[in-house]
Amino acid sequence: MPAFARDVFHGGPDVLGLLLGSAGAGALAAALYLLVRPTIRGLTTAIADANALTALGLAGFALTHQAWLGMSLLFFVGFGLITGNASSNTILQAILPDQLRGRVLALYTAAALGAAAAGGLVAGLVAERFGVQYTFLGIGIGLLLAALRFRSRLELLRTNLRPIYQALGIPPRPTRHDSSIPH
Repeated sequence: MPAFARDVFHGGPDVLGLLLGSAGAGALAAALYLLVRPTIRGLTTAIADANALTALGLAGFALTHQAWLGMSLLFFVGFGLITGNASSNTILQAILPDQLRGRVLALYTAAALGAAAAGGLVAGLVAERFGVQYTFLGIGIGLLLAALRFRSRLELLRTNLRPIYQALGIPPRPTRHDSSIPH
């Protein structure tokens, strides 16, 4: 991000702060969105949508030369990152048996942090060779491909989660046609 602020947007610490603040505002909006959700049902769709939003935001950010547009796109990146990560964590915590929860979440956290550290190292090396814009564009495209793959497997994931949710007493997601929902 410092390289973007300096080299692409020709700004200093003020531009960097606005870029990071925009992503932070998106993260806060995601937290509020997740806070008002009535159930964990449907979070798999939220993960798929959030990953696609993050991917498109990153790719768009890589292609822009206007700081105001970059800030807008980073809002969506922040929103997508937090929505996807928090939703994944929520589902895992809900479905794991008590005796496995700590161990599985420790592995999940270690994998996420390790991937972020390794990805940052690789991104830095790629950015030195090809530039930050191509690096962000590549990351965005890679994430979009992963998001599309995840979306293509969504029904299988839902099929496997339904009996677990039912056994845990998590009610089905209300539909528009549910007569118990006021219209």
